[in-house]
Amino acid sequence: MSNGLLTYEHPLNERVRAFLRLEHLFEQINHYIDSQSHWDSRIALESIIEISNILERTDLRNETIKELERHVATLTKLSSKPSVNQPTLKNILDDLEHSFEMMHSSPGKASSSLREHEFLNGIRQRLTIPGGTCCFDIPAYHYWLNLTYHQRQEDMRLWVKTFNPIQHAVSLILHLIRNSTVPIQEIAPFGLYQKSLQPQTPCQLVSITLPASLGLYPEVSGSKHRITVRFLTARFDGSRGAQTSEDVPFEITRCTI
Repeated sequence: MSNGLLTYEHPLNERVRAFLRLEHLFEQINHYIDSQSHWDSRIALESIIEISNILERTDLRNETIKELERHVATLTKLSSKPSVNQPTLKNILDDLEHSFEMMHSSPGKASSSLREHEFLNGIRQRLTIPGGTCCFDIPAYHYWLNLTYHQRQEDMRLWVKTFNPIQHAVSLILHLIRNSTVPIQEIAPFGLYQKSLQPQTPCQLVSITLPASLGLYPEVSGSKHRITVRFLTARFDGSRGAQTSEDVPFEITRCTI
């Protein structure tokens, strides 16, 4: 939260949805991998396994390469425009080319080596069971968690290194998407906002920012043709938040690159 503002992001296609989930897990790993508690190591390690699961279930490598190629083609067209900051554009294109090369030189499935890792597979199989990673369920995990912090960190950094190409690519792509357009100020009459989109220039991500002091959060639904945002009251007493009857000022960014 910055200056009392909260930003909510909503992906409008499966590719960006997967990218956002990966980004979330990488940020979680980066936060917990440097903490010395074995509880923190649990979260970091289980996030590593979740990333492995995402990459195993989807053909995300090829989708990521296609997305990098698309951004290179789109931005290359801008190089002939005099109004474009050429040094900045060159740096971005260099980053894209570097990421493209990293992805091409990486194994077919970034998760393949971890999927064959007996220790990690034992934990993976128990994660679907509530409390399934208790000390009596996986004695080897209990032993590993009681190694020194530096031993655990060294292991995790080795496992995370497998994901370096996809992590770099996802971070770069999301940065370009988020900065592809400027935010605009809007009003949602009686807490409801609807907007038609241009299918010729598909919107990939919607970002909504509003003051936390309003006590509201957005519920977003959308497709390439239309987005709908309902602002609901934040309630945590067991009941569902209702749509506000007030007009809601907010900031929206429709990322279309």
